[in-house]
Amino acid sequence: MKFSNHLNHLEYIYTIYQERSFTRAAEKLYISQPSLSLTIKKIENDIGHPIFERSGKEVSLTRIGERYIKAIEDIMRIQTRLGVEIDDILKLKNGNVVIGGTTFVSSYILPTILKRFKDAYPDVKIEVVVDQSTELENKLEADIVDIVIDNTTAFLDGYKYTPLLEERILLGIPRENPKNRELAEYCISEDALRRGDFDFEGARKLPVSRLSAEKFLLMKRGNKLRQVVTRIFDESKIIPNISMEFDRLHTSVSYAKAEFGICFLTDLTVKFGERLDNLCLYLPDTDYSDEMLYVIHKKKYLSNAAVELVDFIRRAAQDL
Repeated sequence: MKFSNHLNHLEYIYTIYQERSFTRAAEKLYISQPSLSLTIKKIENDIGHPIFERSGKEVSLTRIGERYIKAIEDIMRIQTRLGVEIDDILKLKNGNVVIGGTTFVSSYILPTILKRFKDAYPDVKIEVVVDQSTELENKLEADIVDIVIDNTTAFLDGYKYTPLLEERILLGIPRENPKNRELAEYCISEDALRRGDFDFEGARKLPVSRLSAEKFLLMKRGNKLRQVVTRIFDESKIIPNISMEFDRLHTSVSYAKAEFGICFLTDLTVKFGERLDNLCLYLPDTDYSDEMLYVIHKKKYLSNAAVELVDFIRRAAQDL
């Protein structure tokens, strides 16, 4: 006997149990009493044992019937709980969202935003996956993460890109480098960058070609910042003297501060990161100085929690 064969008639059985009568149950179910009796008889034949004891005007449960009713009530509880869970998800009372970001994004930008989101939706579970850009792309494609916050050098079909924060590419030259005296007129204020009131349009921009003899600290090939920096070098018609290459931006900045060479960074690195007292900062004269940080996800179904988080991040970023 397969219990699943009788799932469509559980309401019939339970109504008879509640009403203690085939006649009253038939009236409540809006079917004829003979049709109800025939259906129950067929189920009992499949089981090989009666569900109901028929004696007098009222019916009672057999031992098998008692187990049957218990199973029906278990199913009803599961259905009720599922309905509550679905309702909670739709109302954003709970849910799960996996968000991916680089070390910088996950360490400096997401904490403040996610704290506000958790305050608004305390039962939504957020998991943060930290990785390099190329790995985050792979994880998004494989549905390991729901959304990613990162730059992009190519817009792919099947993905949605929500603009989040504009970034400007900067140069960081170790303060003790004699080149800074020659370039003093181009040096920009770290404090203004941190306050968010630096005038990018009015600032003097440093021709990168003037650094052709210097040593550079770059991100490894495949990194998105490295791709942009490569375009800057090509535009400036110089072949860089690469001192060291790194996986992570903050490592490159740390080695620049330790005077191993010139690094590329962004204004967001300055605004949200640690102080760069050992570096002089410059805005390169290039067509590739502007970058955009995006919230990226597939153009497919997203849970309500994920959809709300994407919009929440977009709105919260305006206050950063």
